[in-house]
Amino acid sequence: MVFRFVLLLLILSVASSDICFNGCNGHGSCKNFVCTCQPNYGGDDCSVLLHNQDHTYYQLEAGTMNATRKDFGPMVRKEKEVLVGFSSSSCARCAGPEGDYVQVAEALQTEGIKFIRVDVAKEVDIARRYGVVDVPALIFFKKKKPFRYEGAHLAGSIMEWVTKMRIEGGVTDLVGKVGVEEFWVQNGRNFITNSQDDSAKQLQQQEDQPFSASSYTVILLIGFFRSPESMEIDEYEDFLELAREMQPIGNVFVGAVKDEDVVAEMRSAGVIQRTPSVNIYRKKYNEAMTPVAALSNPSSTFYLDTDDDVQKWARDESVESMIFLTNARELKAMERKGLPIIMLFVEGEQSHSGGVLNENLFREFQYVADELRDKLGFVVAPGNIHSSQMVMLGLKEGGDNLPAIAVNSQHGLGANFPNDSPMNRDTIKKFCAQVLSGGSSESIGKSLQAVSNKMYPITRSYKGNAFKFEKGIAERFTDGEDFHIAKVTVDNFEAFVMDESKKVLLMIHTSKNCELCANFAVYYKHVGLRFHELGIDISVAELDLGDDEKWAEYLGARMRELDLGNLPRLVLFGRGPREPPFKYFSGFGKTKAIMDWTGKQLGLDLGDLAHLNDEDKARFKEQVTAREKARGDIL
Repeated sequence: MVFRFVLLLLILSVASSDICFNGCNGHGSCKNFVCTCQPNYGGDDCSVLLHNQDHTYYQLEAGTMNATRKDFGPMVRKEKEVLVGFSSSSCARCAGPEGDYVQVAEALQTEGIKFIRVDVAKEVDIARRYGVVDVPALIFFKKKKPFRYEGAHLAGSIMEWVTKMRIEGGVTDLVGKVGVEEFWVQNGRNFITNSQDDSAKQLQQQEDQPFSASSYTVILLIGFFRSPESMEIDEYEDFLELAREMQPIGNVFVGAVKDEDVVAEMRSAGVIQRTPSVNIYRKKYNEAMTPVAALSNPSSTFYLDTDDDVQKWARDESVESMIFLTNARELKAMERKGLPIIMLFVEGEQSHSGGVLNENLFREFQYVADELRDKLGFVVAPGNIHSSQMVMLGLKEGGDNLPAIAVNSQHGLGANFPNDSPMNRDTIKKFCAQVLSGGSSESIGKSLQAVSNKMYPITRSYKGNAFKFEKGIAERFTDGEDFHIAKVTVDNFEAFVMDESKKVLLMIHTSKNCELCANFAVYYKHVGLRFHELGIDISVAELDLGDDEKWAEYLGARMRELDLGNLPRLVLFGRGPREPPFKYFSGFGKTKAIMDWTGKQLGLDLGDLAHLNDEDKARFKEQVTAREKARGDIL
C-alpha cells in the first residue's frame, strides 16, 4: 500500500498539472488540479453561478478609483458631490451588482461626478467611521455630508436616487397648477418604471418568488405658501428642514408652491384649505400608473403654524400601514418609526396558507393595520423563505407551520399568535391589544378563545422537519463527534467569541427546520477537522439559534449589528475588536471554498487542496486525471 502511494506521487509529479475537474467548465483557469474561477462563478470546477447575472466583473472593479485611508478624506472634502461604493474583496456576492455599478460610473462621469470605491476588508476604519456594517453599501457625499442609499443595488434605482439627491435643498419649485400636476406624474412615473425594472432583476438575482402582486408606493409632499419670504418665513424654514430629512428616502419627493396666485387657485379648487400647509399624497400603484385623480384628496394635511412636529408627522404618514417584506424601501421606513412590528408569515409559493386563501389573510391583516398604524407596524413575509427568522422570533416550527404571527423581539416582545385560533380581524386585533398591554402567551391564548368571530380557522399539518437528516447529505452537530468544532452557548459566548485574543470561525445556524444549515454542516465539520490537522491557530465553532430561546434577545443586546438575515451564516472574527463591518462568507459553501476564504482573510498560505490530506490529495489527482482522459480533454 505504501509502495503504491509513493509510486502514484511520482507519476503525478511528472504528469501535467494543468488538469482540473471538468476543465473548470470554461469559467476559470487551471493550475495544479485547482480551478481559479472567473467572477460570479464558484465551486471546485467553477460550475456554480453565484448570481443570476452572467458578467465578467470582479468585486471593486467598477468606479473611478479605489480609495485608501490616506486619500479618502481629501477626496471627499475636495469634491462637491461624490458617490462612494463600499464592497469587499472577501465578499463573493459583492460581485453581483458590479455590472450595474459600471453603468452608474459611466452615467456619473457624464455629470462630472466620481464614483469612488472602498474595500472594507482593507479600510476598516473608513467603514466604521460611516457606520457600514454590511456590504455592498453606497453613500453619496454632498458638500462633505454623507447620505446612505437604502434601495436596490441596480443602475436604475441608484441613478434615480442620485439625481434626487442633487436637487438643491431637496425641494422642487412648482410653477403653476400645471407644474404641480407634472411634478406628480413625472416623479411617480420615474420611480415606478425603475422599481418595476429593478424588482424584476432582483427577483431574478435572488431566486425569490413573489408571494403577492407587485405594488409600489410613491410619496409626494407638497408645501403651499403665500409669503415664504415674509410672514411665513419660519414655517418655510421648517418645511426646508423637513425636505432635507426626507431627501435621502428613495420614494419620497418634495415640492413647493410659493406663488400667491397659484395658492389662491389651489384653494378655490379645494386642494388646500389654508396656508402654510403641507399635503402628503400616498399613492399605491400596481401594473399601470394611476392618473392624477384628485389633488384635492391628500392622504393627510399638516398645518405648519401649529406646535406639532412636522417631521414626525411626515415620517409616520409616508409609510404604508402594512407592507410586504419584499419591499426593502418600505421596510426601512417602517423600522425608522421605532414601533413594535407584527409579522404575518404565509406560504409564499402557494395561494393558500393553512387552508385559508392568502388574499383573505392579507385583507384581515390590513384591516387591523389601518386601525392600529400609530401603535404598531405590520409586515407580511413568505415563511417558506424566512423560516430561520421565524425560529428566531420563537416560532419553533418555522416555515413548516404556516400561517403564523409573531412580534419582533428587539422590543422585548416575544408573544406569538396561538396555533389553535382562527386568523381574522377580530382575533388579530385582540392579539395586538394583548401584546401592547404586555399580556403573556397564556393570557393571549385565553383572550382569543373568547372572541366570537370564528372565520378562517387554520388547518395545521406540522410534522417536524420537512427533510431527513442523513449522513453526508444533511447532518446535525452532535456530542461525541471528533471534528474539533466547539459549541457556543449563551453562557460561554462572552468568553469564547468575544475574546479579542482569539481567531474564531463561527457558523450560526439552527438545527430546526433549516435544510440548508444541515447541508452546510456536512462540509463545515471537515473544515474544523482539517484546520486541526494542519495545526492552524483558529477556533472553529457553531452556534445553534434553535437551542435556546434566549439567543434572539442576547444577540440583539450583545451584537446587534450581526447580520442573521439568512441562515446558515458563517462569520470570521480575527484578533482584535469585535466591531463591524464583520467578515461573512458568501461563496459556494464547500470545504475547499470555506478554507480558502478563511486563509485569505487571515493572511495564511494554506497551499493547494488544503482541504485534503496527502493520501486523499493523491487519490483526488489520480481520479481527476483518469476522468479528464476519459472525457478526451487530454490524451
